[in-house]
Amino acid sequence: MTYAALRVLWPTVGSPAETLTALLGLVAVLFYGKRLRYSAPMSLLGAAVLVQLLSWTLGYFHHPEWVADNPRLDRLGKLFIFIAVAWWLAGSTRRTLLLWGLALGGYVVASFLLGGGLDEWRAGLQGQRVGFGIRNYQHGPMLFGIALLGLMIFAPRCLAVGPWRVMRTLIWSLLTTIALSGVLIGSDTRDMVGVVAGSAVYVATVALPCSARRVRASQ
Repeated sequence: MTYAALRVLWPTVGSPAETLTALLGLVAVLFYGKRLRYSAPMSLLGAAVLVQLLSWTLGYFHHPEWVADNPRLDRLGKLFIFIAVAWWLAGSTRRTLLLWGLALGGYVVASFLLGGGLDEWRAGLQGQRVGFGIRNYQHGPMLFGIALLGLMIFAPRCLAVGPWRVMRTLIWSLLTTIALSGVLIGSDTRDMVGVVAGSAVYVATVALPCSARRVRASQ
């Protein structure tokens, strides 16, 4: 949870939490995820670790001045953090919403606090390309694009009839407006293509089938 909420908003805490999540998660998968031990993702992780160790070892003995003092496997392990996260989610919609909601909230708040903050938003709305203080100009709108796709996917649940519907609708509308604005003022052609492609896949695989089922049910 700490990793999801603070990785962007507070990197001093979020980055160590990311490493800890990757390590403890992979250990948990190895001990408790019996069916996953020999799965394709775990096999890829093992192969990547072996390649990294082999590359570092050969470089260390051939040109030690060109390599780091350790193979830095922690960086490699972070690339496979999705294994631990997916195992913990275990197909639970509630856990997925919780984790995604924390990450979304942390990133939206970070966009108003990091980098230029509100001044950067103003500059973006005036036509300048901005990056929201997230690494470079590509990462900011890319994360907003992911947020926008998530908001679209979870829209039926967020807008469904039930308790707090008005509040949920207002929050969803506000976050969608912010995410869409972030994509538009900070994106380049690649980001826009990614969002459009993702939206098309969502419409084709989720929205249209759901609409068709509702029509059949009403008949």
